[in-house]
Amino acid sequence: MSVATGFEDLLGEYLLDARERVARIEQLLLDLEGSPAGLHTEARARLKAELHTLKGNSGMMGLHEIQQKAHA
Repeated sequence: MSVATGFEDLLGEYLLDARERVARIEQLLLDLEGSPAGLHTEARARLKAELHTLKGNSGMMGLHEIQQKAHA
């Protein structure tokens, strides 16, 4: 396996994971919008965890713009 092929495989896994995370982030934001304030703490914690993982994974892949946006 060449380095390029290894990176392409890793990038494919990253993209699959990132798409799933973004879908969960979107759903959590929609849930926050329509939920009572008492449920916000749990949803915010889950949202923060998803964004933190997306930020870390993006940094490891050298995708610094995505990393910075997830951090913001």
